[in-house]
Amino acid sequence: MHNPGKYLLLSISILCLVSCSSGRYKRSFKDEPYVYDMGMRDNYGRLYNQGTLQFGCAEFSNTLDSYRGEGIKLAVIDSGVRYDHDAFSDDKGNCRFSEESALVGEYQTTTVKEGGYGILQEDTTLQGTRHGTGVAGVIFDAIDGKGGAGAAPEVELVYVALDGLASGVVLNAMQYVSGLDVDILTMSVDFDLSDMSEATADRFKASFEPVISSLVDGGTLIFCSSGNDGENACHFPASHQDTIAVGALEALSSVQIASYSNYGSNDLVAPGTVMAPWSSYIADGILSDDPQYGVVSGTSFSTPLTAAAAALYWSKYPEATAAQVKEALFDSCTDLGDYSLYGHGGLNLTRLMETEPA
Repeated sequence: MHNPGKYLLLSISILCLVSCSSGRYKRSFKDEPYVYDMGMRDNYGRLYNQGTLQFGCAEFSNTLDSYRGEGIKLAVIDSGVRYDHDAFSDDKGNCRFSEESALVGEYQTTTVKEGGYGILQEDTTLQGTRHGTGVAGVIFDAIDGKGGAGAAPEVELVYVALDGLASGVVLNAMQYVSGLDVDILTMSVDFDLSDMSEATADRFKASFEPVISSLVDGGTLIFCSSGNDGENACHFPASHQDTIAVGALEALSSVQIASYSNYGSNDLVAPGTVMAPWSSYIADGILSDDPQYGVVSGTSFSTPLTAAAAALYWSKYPEATAAQVKEALFDSCTDLGDYSLYGHGGLNLTRLMETEPA
């Protein structure tokens, strides 16, 4: 952790893809042909024509040419991931994920140091490796002239793959991350407790209380996706009082919550329709060798986008505390009106980067 006083950023979702650089290349944002050709160069995570209004980032290229998440340790908890996608490779073809990356199950955790990066490619959850590849890519994809790029590609990224979606597995993954001294954690998993009895839901939430408290007490900000049911009820753990619930904006809109986005206790909203790297299967579980990108939507994308924006801010103000980062994030949002829908408003990177820690 670059600052022991910081909170950890926990984010459950998939982040927006923008043109940025990893540590392997010191390329300028404007040198990314794929993004530039789509008219995305000057806009944070712009997809086709969305951009300046939605993100408030007319000069995003300048931000990324100055700050790319350096010095921030960020963990992702999600599905298996296509670790060998070009998005995650250095100039020698080696995976850039931290060696603390791991595959976590209900009874066993295997780190990359023990089992190699191949453990992360297990087809265990959430559409095989597609979901996790998108989540990691929107944060960590590097500027290399091949595809898009992530929003904070020079963070130290610890990828934690879930060997199943049982609550016990997710709980174990969070406990594993709590011992890694990271600055930011992004997850793309949430739980709908609406079908549970009140007593059962209370027990479920109580089982997570110790690890959430441990993360918060150890310097943790927690970002969670609100869910994709279009309901007036954020999923857990976004609904937890100590997490930051992130909803999604409709594609090509800077003011309209997405039809699929949950609401009711969102703390803020961010774009949910993005271009991201992904992984696909040819047949019979055989992975395609062709690195791919595609358009994806969901609060799974808006939440890591928010976490990456916080990473950029933290890399600019490395002495800031988590409380200061959280306050700056909220204070810099674009006011969109109805608090029950938008919380503090829409993520505004330009304003965030101009806000000094209070």
